[in-house]
Amino acid sequence: MSLRSTTVVLLLAALPTPQMRAQAPFVPFVVAVWSANALLPFADFDGTRWRSSWPQPVDISSGGPGILPIIPPLAKIPSRWWGRSTFQPAWELLEPDGRRRTVQIRGTLMGSVGTSCSATVGLRTNLPVDAYERHALAVSRPGVLEPIASATATHADWRTVSALLPDIYKRYDVPKDVARPDLPEPGARVTLEELFSSTDASGHYVYFSSWRARMDRIWDSEITGWLWRRSSESPFQIIGVEARTRDDNEIIPLAVVNDGARRFWLVVASGKASSSMAVLDVRRGGVKEVLRVDYGGC
Repeated sequence: MSLRSTTVVLLLAALPTPQMRAQAPFVPFVVAVWSANALLPFADFDGTRWRSSWPQPVDISSGGPGILPIIPPLAKIPSRWWGRSTFQPAWELLEPDGRRRTVQIRGTLMGSVGTSCSATVGLRTNLPVDAYERHALAVSRPGVLEPIASATATHADWRTVSALLPDIYKRYDVPKDVARPDLPEPGARVTLEELFSSTDASGHYVYFSSWRARMDRIWDSEITGWLWRRSSESPFQIIGVEARTRDDNEIIPLAVVNDGARRFWLVVASGKASSSMAVLDVRRGGVKEVLRVDYGGC
C-alpha cells in the first residue's frame, strides 16, 4: 500500500461514524419570543424536560414602587436563568416568513407580550425597535427551530380540510342547548379561518381554526383542531378537536422543535386581555401542553 493510500485510510478512520454522531451529547438551549424591542426567553430544553427557568412575568397594572421587575445587566444574569444551558452572545431568529438570521445579544431591558400590564426581563439585541409586526422566535442554539407553513385558500390542504369541516361540526359542535336552548339549529355555512402545517418523516400535521354561524347570528360555533396523515395521498385523521362558542381567543403556531420521535409546537395564545407562550407535544395519539407562560392583561 502506498503512503498516499495509507494516509487516506487513516483520514477515513478518523471521521465520525453515524453511531459516534448519534452518541454526541445533547446541547441544551433556550427559546425566546420577539416582542416590540426585545427577546423574551420563556422556555429551555435539556433534551428530556422543558422548563421555564427565566423569571416569570409580573403584573404591573397596579403601579407603585416595587412593582416593576428588577432588570440585571447582561453580565450579572444568574446562571440558573438559562436552565441547563449557558449564555450565548449570538442567537438564531426564525422570521415570520421562515427565513433565519443571526442576532446579537447586547444587553437587557424590560419587555412584555401582548398588553403593557405585565413585564419581565428581556434581552436587547442589535435589531431595530418593531423589527417585526408579528411574533418571531429565537433560539440560543442554531438549527433547532423549524418553520410552520401557513396555508391560504388557494392551497390544496385548505381545500381538503374545508371539505372535512361539515362532518367535523356534525360530530363535535357544541350542542345548542349548552348556551341557548331556545336557538334554532345551526346554519350550514362553515368558514375555515386559519391553517398551519408541518411535515416530517412521521407524516403531515395540521392545526386549523374555523367557525360556523348560527341561523339567527346571536352566537356562533367555533372548532379548532389537529389533524394528521401519513402522506399527501392519505386521508387526514383527527388527533384532537376543541368545540366552543366563538370567542376572541386565538392560537398561532410559530415553530416546531423536532426531537427525534417527538415534535414540540411552540405557539402564542392570545385573547382580549392577555397572551401566553406555550410548548405543545403534538403526536398522532393526541396533543399535550407541557409548558405555558402567561403574560397577564389589564
